[in-house]
Amino acid sequence: MVIEGCVGDLPLGAPDKSSPAIAAAVLPLVHEDRRNRSDRRRRHRVKLPLLARLRPFDPRYGQLEEVQSTLDFTREGLYFTTWLEHYCLGMFVLVVFPDSSAASVRLECLGKIVRLERLADGRLGIAVQFLF
Repeated sequence: MVIEGCVGDLPLGAPDKSSPAIAAAVLPLVHEDRRNRSDRRRRHRVKLPLLARLRPFDPRYGQLEEVQSTLDFTREGLYFTTWLEHYCLGMFVLVVFPDSSAASVRLECLGKIVRLERLADGRLGIAVQFLF
């Protein structure tokens, strides 16, 4: 296992002889988490298709906007799929969720794309974190 990073100005794995040694240890978990270890979600996802209106917060995209149905969501973010290819990791988007006149509560906020995945059918799966 390779661990990369730095402490102060010293990169890990390249100690300076004139300064004290820096050591790190990777220890296994004492107990098994019941969730998949690759799943680091902090909140339970609600698997409910609600419409979300998304627009890049970038003038280069003009008024490009789309309305997509969510696959799941939490109070911290949402996940949807799209055929559009303009999204990128770290992109800021304006989010209206749920995008329905019948909704009693409606969130309008800035979001950040934190995960992109290419799905088997060619679409993009996109996770957006709400930035309140």
